[in-house]
Amino acid sequence: EVAEVVGGSAGVKDATVYGVSIPNLEGRAGMASLVVDEDAFSPAALFQTVTANLPRYAAPLFVRLQQELEITGTFKNRKVNLVEQGFDPRAIDEKLFFRDDASKAFVPLDEKLYAQIVSGEVKV
Repeated sequence: EVAEVVGGSAGVKDATVYGVSIPNLEGRAGMASLVVDEDAFSPAALFQTVTANLPRYAAPLFVRLQQELEITGTFKNRKVNLVEQGFDPRAIDEKLFFRDDASKAFVPLDEKLYAQIVSGEVKV
């Protein structure tokens, strides 16, 4: 499972994976929300883990770092709000990353990169 692979990366304490919509594109893109140990987590190590253990289509395109994951009454990760918030850095105060296969890294996702993704200038 994708969450198990992502959760096995160095410095990742907890992980949940879900799909987010990208404006002007059909379907959903994979996104992972992670609780990490800031001292041990590395976006580069995460990139290596997901690309070595998952097919490209299954590897999360976006990553969000959170202080904690919201849990339901039945102890499952609550994803509804995460899906609604998507990957828009204007709506999220937490660190966001984009899987940039060209540079072989998860790169910080800022408003400029977000606009390039939404406009199709950066291909996903």
